[in-house]
Amino acid sequence: MVVPWRPPLGREVVARVRVVGSTGRGELAASWDDEPAVVVGVAGGSWHDVALPRPPGIVRGRLHLAWHAAAGASLIVDRVEAR
Repeated sequence: MVVPWRPPLGREVVARVRVVGSTGRGELAASWDDEPAVVVGVAGGSWHDVALPRPPGIVRGRLHLAWHAAAGASLIVDRVEAR
């Protein structure tokens, strides 16, 4: 998933996510444009707020999200927001 976005400067960026499926766990990789990805482990069937990397500057960027898990585990992204 790619989200073109310019969040307010200095705000934390958070994704509200939930894992569904047989294994119930996986890794969410997040990066801005060409920056290195930050990988966060996500598990369980309840909603989680996952901290994402801050944007590299004040320009509009592209937030890349990638889900990696065993077959049968899916990630539901409710929203991505700046707090």
